[in-house]
Amino acid sequence: MLAALTYEKGTIIVEEIDADLASRAAALQRLNHPLFKPFWEQGRSLLVEGSVGSRSDVNPLASRVCDVKIAAAQMACSRDMNENVQRIRRQISRAAQQKADIVVFPELAVTGNCAEDIQAATQDALNDALDEIRAEAKLREVYVVVGTPAVAGDARYNCAVVISDDGSVKTRYAQLAANRAQVFQPGQSAESLWFSLKGVPSIVTVGDDANWVEIGDLAANRGMYLHFHISYESDVSPDRAVLRKQRNLLALRYAKYGAVVNAADPSGLKHPSAPASGISMIVSREGGHNQPAPKGLEYYLPYQTSIVKSAGAEPAMIVATRRTSTANNMDLIRFWRNRNRRGGGQPARYDWISNGAALIGGDELP
Repeated sequence: MLAALTYEKGTIIVEEIDADLASRAAALQRLNHPLFKPFWEQGRSLLVEGSVGSRSDVNPLASRVCDVKIAAAQMACSRDMNENVQRIRRQISRAAQQKADIVVFPELAVTGNCAEDIQAATQDALNDALDEIRAEAKLREVYVVVGTPAVAGDARYNCAVVISDDGSVKTRYAQLAANRAQVFQPGQSAESLWFSLKGVPSIVTVGDDANWVEIGDLAANRGMYLHFHISYESDVSPDRAVLRKQRNLLALRYAKYGAVVNAADPSGLKHPSAPASGISMIVSREGGHNQPAPKGLEYYLPYQTSIVKSAGAEPAMIVATRRTSTANNMDLIRFWRNRNRRGGGQPARYDWISNGAALIGGDELP
């Protein structure tokens, strides 16, 4: 958002936009990813031919009603992996003291964001680091989401690992939108997005996944309630901060509740990793049509994601609690709206979205 008005009258806003900066590169990357290519090709067929072929029937997942307390650990990352692991363990303990159900760490929290450190980390060293984090999660009885590289043969993946409160690994998700080709291969599995937190359907995404809004949209049609996004944003310019905030709110708009956790400014560390800009936030969809803005929130449009709590650039932990319901009303709105297309003159569009919801996984939540 470069300029905006709310309810002012008789006012003009002006902003110059450089259209030469636009390209189709990101759209083509999304189109050509093996996981989403069938979905976008069906969308093209829908536009050109008015049909998509076969249809997958998908029912939205149900959610348990409970209080979920999220701790967002905006951590500064070192180039020393052991320092990072010990810092993660301390933050897990701190989150447990605040009775958090889940504590979320930044992208690449284990190694930091420097390419040479990521490439130098062996799978044995990464496994040892993860074992320490798992032991701490089990000791403190809290769920953990942590960013780490993973090695498979000659390939490396940018992963979010979700650890249960019993220390087991619930899922290991490899980033789909991997844009650092010299470091990471793109992940191929949407099923690994998913996990269950206290019986609540949840997904986790990493970094530039936030630009692929179809992930959250299709997951919402499937029944996602909680969305946790981890990142390591190195561009600390004010313009980029505005863009990142807007992007993250759009990426999580389909969730009822969740968090975006970015790395903190590491300049105060003895061995700082790449620069980072912070501005993590816990978000929730609040309010509604003809309702006043809820107090204490950085509030946006009704049925859009608003900011419950946020952090600056420095290391911080923010905590918030919300009560879940049996279903994410955005899921139901999107599901029933799509279902109504079937008998309302748009059956092909219903088929397309249903196929996408089936493609995004969530059949068996770990």
